[in-house]
Amino acid sequence: MTIDRNIDISTELVVADSHSISTLAPTAMEFEASLDEASAKARVMKQVISANNLAVKIGGGEHIKVEGWITLATAYGCTAQIVWSRKIEGYIQAYEAKAEVLKQTPNGVVVIGSAEAECGTRGDGQWENDSPEYAVRSMAQTRAISKAIAGVLRWVVVLAGYSGTPYDEMSGVKKTGPDTFAASSRGGGGSSSSKPSAAQFDYLVDLGYQFEEGEKEAMTRREASAKIEELKSGSNQKPVQKQVPDDEPIFSDDDFIINENMLQKDLEKACKSQGWSSFDLNDALGKNYQDYLQDNTPYMAWSAICSVNGKPNLV
Repeated sequence: MTIDRNIDISTELVVADSHSISTLAPTAMEFEASLDEASAKARVMKQVISANNLAVKIGGGEHIKVEGWITLATAYGCTAQIVWSRKIEGYIQAYEAKAEVLKQTPNGVVVIGSAEAECGTRGDGQWENDSPEYAVRSMAQTRAISKAIAGVLRWVVVLAGYSGTPYDEMSGVKKTGPDTFAASSRGGGGSSSSKPSAAQFDYLVDLGYQFEEGEKEAMTRREASAKIEELKSGSNQKPVQKQVPDDEPIFSDDDFIINENMLQKDLEKACKSQGWSSFDLNDALGKNYQDYLQDNTPYMAWSAICSVNGKPNLV
């Protein structure tokens, strides 16, 4: 067979089949060398993840966020892309997405892995009916990307001591303390009016809170989150906040504005005025709110949490 070597195939997309993969199986020495290289990359990866808080502790394991999986893919000369995302009919607001992992090779760009994921289907907690539709679609894409990369490079993160299951694939998580979460039902944190988790009650006790008779039975998850935030800040008195007119500057730490010009500190104060903790905000956004603010405005974040938790009561 004659091969025309003048043809430019650098951008040609190739899907690797099982036969071509099997003929490229490494020898024992090559496999040992690849393990040594993977272990070295795993050590570097652990430093990067730790320095940038790209893993979340859930139960006894640490699960890597999508940013960590993308970083790992880069270390192996790979990228991930969304092939499609679409709404799933028959649900209030459910989406599915497909992602592929691509690698540049001498023979062109090869698809070495793919995965599909969904968000907002039955049993998916807050994503099923309590989150903005754009956030549901974004989470379906996030889950697909994490899942696709994990399918190819899961073994490397295990060498680094992390769980091979991506954070976004885990069951819905509820915060039990700083940087510590406990697993719950799949994909969501539940309604803010639902009962607090056992972990929240335990954390309140650890913070020295003493429950009055019947208080546990009447407390909601939102109230428990607010009480935890109050105890962590060393105060049991929730300050009364007010909404400042658009043309009035911020004169003190007790004031905040709610409009297109609001800053991150205004968002945090506004949420605190409603008894909404950072955990509630993360729940509403589907990701850490500080990460969300990298690409979106504080006012967008405020609108999102209001759509989930209801109209705010501003004094």
